[in-house]
Amino acid sequence: MKIRTLAAVVAAPSDAVFRLLADIEALPRWAPSFCERVDLVAGSWVALTNVGELSCAISANERRGTIDLLLGADAAAPSVMPIRVLPLAAGRTLVSVAVHETTVRCDGHFHRLCSALRRDLARLRRHLGGATGRREGKSRTPAFAEATGAAVGFAS
Repeated sequence: MKIRTLAAVVAAPSDAVFRLLADIEALPRWAPSFCERVDLVAGSWVALTNVGELSCAISANERRGTIDLLLGADAAAPSVMPIRVLPLAAGRTLVSVAVHETTVRCDGHFHRLCSALRRDLARLRRHLGGATGRREGKSRTPAFAEATGAAVGFAS
């Protein structure tokens, strides 16, 4: 089974980052390459993603920093895409996402999903400030985001 773990360090408090990522309605705002929109259909969330329409739900535990994004063609048998939000020193936060091939139907979709999420984590890092990968520890001023310690968001 193929598994890819993607990560980003952002310059925002972990509680605010957690609230953003655990909000299912915010998914298209922080991950637009992966998810174009989410709709509530007959009491269940459906996401229009870069690999097609998927049932979508979130199970989150803020104390532990865990967000399980439940995705699948069939809402009764979703795959789990674990997202972890871990506080670091100096008000920074590590966000990691584990993608495994059971989330999608074919190998090509797996690579498209990973590429989209890689772009979205880079976007999250740009908007909230944070390490750029090559120059670990460098921060940027958050553009298009509030990072006051109470709220983190994206301009629509």
